[in-house]
Amino acid sequence: MNHIDVKQWSEGFHYLMFTARWCGTCRSIIRHLADIKEQASIDVTLVDVENEPELARRFSIKGVPVLMAIEKGKEVARLSGSLLKEEIVAWLDAHPKAKDETEMDDERDPINR
Repeated sequence: MNHIDVKQWSEGFHYLMFTARWCGTCRSIIRHLADIKEQASIDVTLVDVENEPELARRFSIKGVPVLMAIEKGKEVARLSGSLLKEEIVAWLDAHPKAKDETEMDDERDPINR
């Protein structure tokens, strides 16, 4: 089994999408993300919750799909549920990169727990 190296997210800003093979809504959002990627330079790492249950627990993922923005290993934004392409674009536009260097409390730091 290939586990995701969470240490790679300890620096910089990243987008994650928590998904599952059986999730039809997830497949729809993945298609939206592929369309969006053709028009904009975004990179979203797909995380299968069945293959990465510990990572899903660390980020308190209770259901899928979940889009998440993380900065320096800490969650800064989350969007979940059935989404239209326009909703995803608006969310990505609102979280294009680091907004500031404000430290988050340890409670929201799942990577360094």
